[in-house]
Amino acid sequence: MKIASGIEMLEITANLTMGPGVLYPTLIWDQEEAILVDTGLPGQLLQIEEAMKKQMCQYQAAKNNHYPS
Repeated sequence: MKIASGIEMLEITANLTMGPGVLYPTLIWDQEEAILVDTGLPGQLLQIEEAMKKQMCQYQAAKNNHYPS
């Protein structure tokens, strides 16, 4: 979910103590780098990586449209 330009909240499903739930790690980026503010749980690295890859593909497409080489 886009929060603002360069700030995206990822959606990660998880099995929590009280049953299924959703966690929202936040990805912050600009044209030079990206930072993940992780609120995940142990064992979720692959889910977080997949969500980041999806978002970074969108980021790269936007970057290519706005910051041509």
